[in-house]
Amino acid sequence: MKTSESKNLRSDKANLPQYGMVNAAKNDMTVKEWKDRRFSKQYPGLTVDVLDGDGNHVPGQTKIGTVRESYAENDD
Repeated sequence: MKTSESKNLRSDKANLPQYGMVNAAKNDMTVKEWKDRRFSKQYPGLTVDVLDGDGNHVPGQTKIGTVRESYAENDD
């Protein structure tokens, strides 16, 4: 996780509040929409990279459902 100035937080992230969303994002929401609507509201000033089940960064237009499926594929 990084600040908007790209400073790595490393141990500074130890005191971040727990992610507070109760309901899962819909599968058809994009990663960019999730970052804009959910992550940024919970953690203003921070950015986050979303990784697929293989540990690859996913682009913003990727659907949340696709990201979830990539993790399910790795559980087999």
